[in-house]
Amino acid sequence: MLRSTRVLASMCAGLVCLAAIHGAAGNGLLQAPPNASQLAHCPTSCGDVKFSYPFGIGPDCFRQGLELTCNQADRPPKLLLGNSNIQVTYISVGNSTGGASTMIGYNITMSPGTDTYNRSWKTPAEAVMISSDNRLYVVGCNVEVYMFGDNMTDLIGACMSICADNTETMERAANVSGGYCGGFGCCHIYLPKDLPAFMINLVRHNSTRVEQDKVLSEVKIFLSDTSYQFFVSDLFSSWVNTSNAYGDTMTSVFGFAITDQPNCERAQLNQDSYACNDESNCYDLPSARGYDCFCPNSQGNPYVVDGCIQDYNSTHKENCTRSCGNMPIPFPFGIEEDCYASDNFRLNCTPRDVTILDRGYAISCY
Repeated sequence: MLRSTRVLASMCAGLVCLAAIHGAAGNGLLQAPPNASQLAHCPTSCGDVKFSYPFGIGPDCFRQGLELTCNQADRPPKLLLGNSNIQVTYISVGNSTGGASTMIGYNITMSPGTDTYNRSWKTPAEAVMISSDNRLYVVGCNVEVYMFGDNMTDLIGACMSICADNTETMERAANVSGGYCGGFGCCHIYLPKDLPAFMINLVRHNSTRVEQDKVLSEVKIFLSDTSYQFFVSDLFSSWVNTSNAYGDTMTSVFGFAITDQPNCERAQLNQDSYACNDESNCYDLPSARGYDCFCPNSQGNPYVVDGCIQDYNSTHKENCTRSCGNMPIPFPFGIEEDCYASDNFRLNCTPRDVTILDRGYAISCY
């Protein structure tokens, strides 16, 4: 379902700024799931954003690699990822995802005589990754962009953006396509996996044309999980209009994982540091990058003791119907309300004494 990392950074002088707001509180916990009393002293909100362990603020409040900072100087206060200025807008611990309100991006000004440019980005929190729900957008003329993972042999994707010499032609094309980034003034790259880091290689073509037209010497590259709608005016702006998105705002999604061990099998060898609680399930991340914990019904917090919300009622009312024809109906199955443990055990007894799961499967007939 949801798997994003789903992370964004503010733009500063055309590059991602990762300026520190406050000092780090330490390396974080590396232990079995804590209980409620162990976390009682920990903050659970910053401004209007709520969060819970394994994220946290302050000593003994977060799992290793998942520290947050609350910038009280802003009004309302802003929740930041790690020791950076990446503003977090929500965290869903049960789905291992979160979101942020500004973009990771670059504004690259191409210089005469230089046709190749490289940029790189690495997460400021070791357990957080760019989610595959995001896309990399490129707004510029006569450029080709290659995106790599954390090394130049891990090619994520590539795209090319070209421009016509005539602005009216560009505007007509944008109108016809509905602003789709298909290679005419704008292109995009899908992310096939979550990324803790990435590198970008930009190559300029027809450099003589660009050098003659200085206004088109800038290329904007950014990540967003919402679809960007291309307008020709963004080619001539210092940065893209962030309201040009389906949904009126551009955001990004990040995913997080437990990264002190490469997978579930290795992590379960040491129960003193295994992050999942007793009720949850463990899932490996691709490429041995770590693991995630999930509650069986995706409700609750799988990283704290008794954190999963059980979709199961262990009690039932008296005088429940306990047969259908010759078919006995023991608890946790039941027919009437409050006679079954959950909807998964709800039965229906038909006039012909056919016992049927309420999902439509015939169990037996006598």
